[in-house]
Amino acid sequence: MSPELQQSMSGLTLPNGWQVTSLISGGHKGWGHAHGAAVDVSGDKTPQSWQWLIDQIQSGRWKHIGTGAEYVGQEAFAQLKQYGQNYGVDVFDDPGTGFHVHLQAFGPL
Repeated sequence: MSPELQQSMSGLTLPNGWQVTSLISGGHKGWGHAHGAAVDVSGDKTPQSWQWLIDQIQSGRWKHIGTGAEYVGQEAFAQLKQYGQNYGVDVFDDPGTGFHVHLQAFGPL
């Protein structure tokens, strides 16, 4: 894990029942995990987890935040993407196994 990711994760509180599911291991493709810049977290989709996702966009900790548009809905995903642009965060569609969030501290996708 890179120092930048460690700093971004410092003080990170996950929604109740959520957990870190991947850092640099697993079948991930892409720059973020391979370079220790990204973490995936997953759990149940609840109003609290939705607010947590918005809080992460506002936090300034992350350059890229991904979640599956199929899990949040296309309209909600479009709103998240626009909201991210307002904060300089690239919100991208990250389909995968169940509802999860990719948080990346720096670098390209």
